[in-house]
Formats: sequence, C-alpha cells, structure tokens
Amino acid sequence: MADSNGKASGSQSIERAAAVLRTVATFGAGARLADVVAKTNLTKPTVHRILAGLMREGLIEQETTRKCYFLGPETFILGTIAAARYDVQDLALPALTRLAEISQDTAFLSVVRGLDVVYVQREEGAFPIRTHVLKVGDRHPLGVSSAGQAILAAMDDEAVERVIAANAKRIAEFYPRYSPVRLRKMVTQARSMGYALNAGLIWPGSWGISVAIQDAGGRPVGALNIAAVESRLQPDRQKKLAVALKREAKWLSEQLGKSSNLLQRRKQGG
Repeated sequence: MADSNGKASGSQSIERAAAVLRTVATFGAGARLADVVAKTNLTKPTVHRILAGLMREGLIEQETTRKCYFLGPETFILGTIAAARYDVQDLALPALTRLAEISQDTAFLSVVRGLDVVYVQREEGAFPIRTHVLKVGDRHPLGVSSAGQAILAAMDDEAVERVIAANAKRIAEFYPRYSPVRLRKMVTQARSMGYALNAGLIWPGSWGISVAIQDAGGRPVGALNIAAVESRLQPDRQKKLAVALKREAKWLSEQLGKSSNLLQRRKQGG
C-alpha cells in the first residue's frame, strides 16, 4: 500500500524487491530491464530503482556489455547457507538419477512456492536430442507446465478454483495457450490418466510429463517431471514413463516424511 505521497510502504517495497529478484532469477541468460518490467507489472522507474538497490547489496549484478541483470554473489552466499537447512535436493537426487537413466531424457524436480511451481533440480539423460528450454530456476503459475498441471490436479476442487482465479491474470498475459476452461479440462485429464502432460503449450516441440509429489498429509508439494522433444513423448511411451514417475514420486514422498525439508515447510498460498 502506498502512503499519501504515493510512496510504497515498507512491506510493499519488500514485496516488490522480492518480485524483481525472483524475476531476474528466471532469466538464466540475463534479464533486460524491459523483461523485468513486463514480468512484474511494475513501472520502469520503480524497477530501475529496485534493481539499483539490489545491486548495492550485491544481490544483483549488471553485465556491462549487454546491460542485462543477473543474480549477484550475495544470493549465492545466502543460497549456500539455506541449503544446509533444506535438504530436498539431496533427497531427490536418487529418484532423478533413476528417471534420467530410464528415460534417457531430462528429469526435473519442482516445488510449490505460493501460487507458483519452481524447477529446482535437473538431471540429464543420455539421449543426444534434448529440449533445453526448461531450466533450473524457471517459475510458472500453478496449472502451467506439466508439473504445474500435475500439482493442480492433485488438489481438491475448491483449491483448484482458487488457484485458477488467483493466477488468471498472469496466465492470460504470459501464457496465451492456457485458459481457465483448458486448465479445468487438463485437471480432469490428469486425474483420469494418473499423470499430467504438457504437449508443447509453452514452447512448441518441448513436451513434459509429470506426477505430483505429496507430503504425509496428502497435499501436493512438488512434482517429478521428464522433459523431452515431442517425438519422445508419444502415447505408448507416456504410459511407460508414467509408471516410473509414479514409482519415484511415491519413493520420494516416503523420504520426505523422514526429514525436515523445503517441501514440508511450505504453506498453501504462502
């Protein structure tokens, strides 16, 4: 909320800075000022001011040649410290390794953060033709991508409608091939098949298949995903990979119940 002078309150300033930092993190090759403005829906002067502040604190760096922004060294330090507390990547590595070996494609772990799904870990298979558009750090609204679809489908109907309504504006603006009607159909389809499929809806030719990971209470907290080129995810192969994904998701859910981790620390909508 802004004060009478039009300035952002302390809490709003923090929220805006966090949004800018997360947005820069999604652009592995560097984020332009225009990219951050578009993704955050903040004004150009506001984004520029926030970026300047984050740069002073070492949380953001700017490349001198292209003027693109990257995460700074302070984020690496903070992430290293946080990693000691959140051990989900160590827990998930065996499952991802097995999926990459079985599929020969790329396996991902994603987690739920608020109304988003974030890809946090990747293991490469040996198949020489890969889809490289999906990467660690990518963040999409729940319902978008096969991981987001799988997680949404694992929620109850009331939660599904809340998430669709909350994400509707962002999805309409940045993911035109999705819609509330299509998302509801995908939820029904994923529940029926036992897995979610993204048939190139974000990037043409780049497909994904996912199964949700659930905590001890049965709540979806993340997903395991296999990403591949379209020819590698046709119906017969989908079913075979779905069996492996379900097996590893069940195994990982069991491991999560034995350890404090990032997935268990989340709160719905937070």
